[in-house]
Amino acid sequence: MNGSVFSKAILISSFSVMGVLLSNCAYFNTYYNAEKYFQDAVKEYSNLPPDGKITPTLRKKLDAVIDKSNNVLTLYPTSRWAENALYLLARASYYKGDYNFARKKFEEFLNLYPQSKLVPEVLIWYGRNLWKLNDRETAFYQWNRAIKKIRDNTLLAELYYSIAELHSNSNQLDSALFYYRKVTETGKSLEIAADAQYKIAEIYLKKNDAAAAIKNLKKVSQFSPSTRLRNQMQLLLTQIYRQSKRYNEAIEIINDRLNDQANEAIWGDLELQLGLVYLDKGDYDDAQACFSLITEKYKGKPVAAAAYYRLAQLNMSHYHNYEHAQTQFENVLKEDSKSPYANESRSRAAEIKRFFGLKKRLEGTLKQVTELERAKAMAQDTTFKKWETSSNPDEVKKAFEKQVSTKKGVDTAAVYADYYNCLFEVGESFYFNFGEIDSALYYYQTLAAYTYLNPVRDKALFCLFKIYQEKQDERAEPVKAELLQAFPYSRYTAALLNQTTILTETEQRAEDLFQIAERFRDTNLDSALIYYQRVVVNYPNTPAAEKSTMNIAYLYHHKLFNLEKAIEWYKIFTDNYPKHAYYAQFRATYEQLKGIKSALESQSQGESKLSENPQPSPPNFVPQPDRGDEEERP
Repeated sequence: MNGSVFSKAILISSFSVMGVLLSNCAYFNTYYNAEKYFQDAVKEYSNLPPDGKITPTLRKKLDAVIDKSNNVLTLYPTSRWAENALYLLARASYYKGDYNFARKKFEEFLNLYPQSKLVPEVLIWYGRNLWKLNDRETAFYQWNRAIKKIRDNTLLAELYYSIAELHSNSNQLDSALFYYRKVTETGKSLEIAADAQYKIAEIYLKKNDAAAAIKNLKKVSQFSPSTRLRNQMQLLLTQIYRQSKRYNEAIEIINDRLNDQANEAIWGDLELQLGLVYLDKGDYDDAQACFSLITEKYKGKPVAAAAYYRLAQLNMSHYHNYEHAQTQFENVLKEDSKSPYANESRSRAAEIKRFFGLKKRLEGTLKQVTELERAKAMAQDTTFKKWETSSNPDEVKKAFEKQVSTKKGVDTAAVYADYYNCLFEVGESFYFNFGEIDSALYYYQTLAAYTYLNPVRDKALFCLFKIYQEKQDERAEPVKAELLQAFPYSRYTAALLNQTTILTETEQRAEDLFQIAERFRDTNLDSALIYYQRVVVNYPNTPAAEKSTMNIAYLYHHKLFNLEKAIEWYKIFTDNYPKHAYYAQFRATYEQLKGIKSALESQSQGESKLSENPQPSPPNFVPQPDRGDEEERP
């Protein structure tokens, strides 16, 4: 009986122990899976391109770490793995870029586990997270706390290295040098010390101190450099010689390393350095041949992407072969989508593609303009001469717009505007995308010369002035004077004069239409009236609408002698702009014209009642002679 009871007790005890073990296994397995995903994520994170953007795969791994760490904290909050899980959760959030959430978790860890052995390491990462949030003062405070707590040289070296990296990334080179040296003093036999010494050499190269760079690079061998770092040392040495213009020494080192089978892993990088030496020397053909060979020998490797990038740059800046450059920028992405040149190559290829699209569009708009001009010229003159982009704009016959019947349905102003805009955008591409100032100048000068229906002439004059000013060209001041005189209300004039009040987009659109109307004023009054009225109807609350209303009233009165319309527009002006300087004058004219209209109506009614005897005529609406400059126009 007693034996049976004892056996049952043993059995119950065994089941209890097994339950505890199974429970421990469950949360250990959950934590173990989180740890495994985390290690994989850290490895992938360390291989990210310079832009630091995490990939979808990496994000998925980090999400798995966060999910499994949360499971441990939710299901087993009192387990001995909870603090590890919380640390992984904070680190994974940091890698994802969720710095505010990561900060909360780091602070939660420090509050819950102040005696944990992980505290020094947590303080390191907490400081890094604070730095990302631009809270540098608090970051350094936490790092100083960590330094006081760390007793392990390996961890201390890692902390110094972290501080040095953050200073280096902020281009605070002297501070970075100080902490990298701290790493070499603390780490000594560790690989991280060799990395720090290599970084010191790189910083001196950035500071253009080749002698100090070479001296510190040689010191790397005193530590424990990895094979990877030894390869980087050889490449950095050639880079130092190249940047200090010691080209022959650089070529000698490169050729020596290329003849050594032990350097096979970096042959492609050495050849790339050789191409860069030729490039820096100005031996463009040799550089092109070298880069081209790399793209053939090392297909699918990062060095091939780098070579394609250099080829594209050569074709952009030296050979001016934009078609080849576009293909080569695109090949950078094909060879290595994670290349440090990937983002720039993508945008540059898009810029060139857009440039070719603009050129094609320019050809189309020029054809339209040429066809319209030819139709008009052939109707008037059998000796018609084709209008080219280089023609003097004054040669364009202003009477062209009157011949509406030759091209029904064509908005002449729109055709010309599209053509001029294309010219400007091509010039803009040459200036901003390709850095070809002379080509840009040609297009801006062409645009500045055209006064006929040109909506971007003010912008072209402004660009010309800026380029001339930068080049200290004596033509800057005449161009500035022309812009101020021809476009007193332009936003570019306002910018030139540093005026605080610049036209809004709506006001500028109204002003652009007003300027088109002004250009038609001397050649085609009907078209001028159409554009003035567009301003009034579409942009009624703008300064351009006020000026347009004045001009419409004036033209109907003094040019077209249309009494009804003149009265109508004088009334519109006086009703809407009572504070204008011309208000009193226009009001008096309005009243005078109303009197004339009343007299004419009375005369008409009187004539209908008379039989055969004609009566003396009342005052009539007599057209006034056009006195040109003698009469003030609005």
